[in-house]
Amino acid sequence: MYKDIFRMSVLFIVGFMSYITIEVLYRGYSFAIMGIVGGLLFLMIDQINEYENWNVDLVYQAFLGGIYATLIELIVGLIDAEYLHLNMWDYSDQLGNFLGVICPLFSFYWCLLTILAVLVADFINWAIIKDRTVPHYYIFGKLYEPRIYKLLNEERS
Repeated sequence: MYKDIFRMSVLFIVGFMSYITIEVLYRGYSFAIMGIVGGLLFLMIDQINEYENWNVDLVYQAFLGGIYATLIELIVGLIDAEYLHLNMWDYSDQLGNFLGVICPLFSFYWCLLTILAVLVADFINWAIIKDRTVPHYYIFGKLYEPRIYKLLNEERS
């Protein structure tokens, strides 16, 4: 139980900090609430392999993560527009936007960021939490076993 709390805490903090960092690098500022969103998303993305299995194609995982992120962005964006009035973001000038809170371009960006999130979460689970077998991935149906894990396993021995 304590290991699960530790794992979830580490993943949440990494997601929180990563989201804030990406926003600050991209546009120069962020909001604490978006860090919370980032932490929750990171936890959700980490769970894709838990509910499915390790043979889920990374492209499919990216698609699922993009959907998760877009739905959360929609919910938080609507809450912001209706109640918070922080104007955390505005996609009104983007093609295909919905009420300025979501748009296809940023949904695609979420898919790309999900790939990075899956890789980072798996590394954290393997290297820090020591909770998982060596991660492997399927990309368009082809097995990919990152060499970094083999090298690190040799150092552990």
